Amino acid sequence: MLLRMAWRNLLARPLQHSLTALAVALGVALAMAVLLLAGAFRDGITRAAEPFDMIVGAKGSPNQLVLNTIFLQDAPIGNISWDLYRRLEADPRVAAAVPLGLGDNYRGYRLVGASAGIFDLRSRPGAQPYLLIGQGKIFREDFEAVIGAAVARKLNLKVGDTFTTTHGLAGEGLEEEEHADRPYRVVGILSPAYGPYDQGIFTTLESLWEAHDIKEYGDGGESRREKGVTAVLVKPRSWVGLMQLYREINAGKEAQGAFPGQVLAGLFDLLGQTRRVLEVISGVVMAMAAATVAVSLYWAGVARRRETAILRALGASRRSVLILTMLEALLVTGAGAAAGILLGHGVSLGIGLWLREQYALSSLPGFYPGEFFILALVLILGLLASLMPAVAAYRSEVAPHLEE
Repeated sequence: MLLRMAWRNLLARPLQHSLTALAVALGVALAMAVLLLAGAFRDGITRAAEPFDMIVGAKGSPNQLVLNTIFLQDAPIGNISWDLYRRLEADPRVAAAVPLGLGDNYRGYRLVGASAGIFDLRSRPGAQPYLLIGQGKIFREDFEAVIGAAVARKLNLKVGDTFTTTHGLAGEGLEEEEHADRPYRVVGILSPAYGPYDQGIFTTLESLWEAHDIKEYGDGGESRREKGVTAVLVKPRSWVGLMQLYREINAGKEAQGAFPGQVLAGLFDLLGQTRRVLEVISGVVMAMAAATVAVSLYWAGVARRRETAILRALGASRRSVLILTMLEALLVTGAGAAAGILLGHGVSLGIGLWLREQYALSSLPGFYPGEFFILALVLILGLLASLMPAVAAYRSEVAPHLEE
């Protein structure tokens, strides 16, 4: 009976209560989107870094080294010598060393020079390779290319197609500006890795060296460019040996070693500060929504004082009037919270799909374990917000309002 009356009271002023529910929904949606995206972003980045135990690159920022090597973002710090790579490859503590060279692009997608060992990278022993050939084969000759699934989809490239690259990382330049005399041929397309390498183009290191030597020194002369690599992906035989190697490399002047997990943990700390700011903002929005609920119900109670007095005259108790007001608050905040959770999921899913499209981060926002807690918290806030108008209705006298 009281629940039906509370619902009818809300329907009597649809605009006022709809705006109140909207304020609640926006606060909840913001909180949900922040929590969902933070979790999905962290999972996606962590999963993308799993196959990489240690990266060796030029001295500089380890953040830049990890972002450039794993996520194909930012510019390379510089090169390390080919001799250093050969020493790492021969080190008894190293199970595998994969050299990488970056510096060119095709329509904005990074060209990654590597050895065939890149197709043997695994997140853990016994797991399937991180990069699997979906169509065609891996490269065997210079100027053969294996392209990521996203590159094939977005650029509509197929096995057998050819393309020419431009120098640098900005992309979107005219193909004829650089390396037009050395076309690449697509020999393989990767299965979706659901990571940044979906947006990579892989070829032999020698292809990159030859393209740059030809451009700068011509066909007739001997190349004066020293062989170098942007980074080396190191797979250890043991973690003890890896830690020894890490300390040795960083103590020297040739290069730096970086653990992607350690670097990403630092980045997550920075992101965590941004997340906390957004959580505070969403909390303020929800507090303002609770205040809006209180004010809305108070003025709704003032507007229908005569109806309340009639109910009291017909036998309704003060307690019933109190419960009626609180039920109205629960209905408004409950509807707003439910809409906010749905809106938060929709917004976070949209942003997650955009991140997947732009940066090939695999994880999409899913169910957040604290959703029921958020719903309960919002309902409690609604009940607290209803106390002022409920007590005002409880204390109101019958006789004066019957005469209005």
